[in-house]
Amino acid sequence: MDEAIEVLAELASSSPSPALSPDSWHTASLSVSLVLDQGAPLVLEQRRIVADRDGLTSLDLAVSLPAGRRDVSATVLYGGRLVDRGMEASDRWGFALALPRPLTRGESWESSVLFRLSSPSALHPHMVCVPRQPCESFDLRVRFDGQPEVRVLEGAFQRDVSDPAYRGRPHAVDPSGEIHLRFQRLTPGLAYGARWVTDQVQGTGDRG
Repeated sequence: MDEAIEVLAELASSSPSPALSPDSWHTASLSVSLVLDQGAPLVLEQRRIVADRDGLTSLDLAVSLPAGRRDVSATVLYGGRLVDRGMEASDRWGFALALPRPLTRGESWESSVLFRLSSPSALHPHMVCVPRQPCESFDLRVRFDGQPEVRVLEGAFQRDVSDPAYRGRPHAVDPSGEIHLRFQRLTPGLAYGARWVTDQVQGTGDRG
């Protein structure tokens, strides 16, 4: 999953401003469900965006992966066509969602993408959103294989996500092995989500 770090404190207390969105769209809602108890991890992403200009035809997105790895496949369930942009960096896979028609300013659009990972070790032991554009809400569900120690990251610097010295807020895992987190008015460039520690390291990625 790639996206959320720190910048523009005013966004934390006000509605997202279209002028701050270089891609001419912002996220109204992002919902991510991660399943880690089925062998190969699955990530279901559902997103609703709002166009900030006329003629919006695609959404540029990315996922962070361990350096040198590309053990993930993506299937668009609805809302457009996937365009593979390849590895934009040693640890970041870029892709775009080509929309079936241009959107007008203020128009919303919904999409869903299913990501399949080759194994639990294919990605980092965290799932965070580091938005490039303003994001009004982020809903995260994770189903673990066991009862790991979980820490919540909310408005953390991106480098803190993998820094063991940055503890975050502890969060209990329910008897079903699940957590459910909600974040509002995310600040572009800051990280929101969860990090965990298990006896057998499992992983996820960064969304955006």
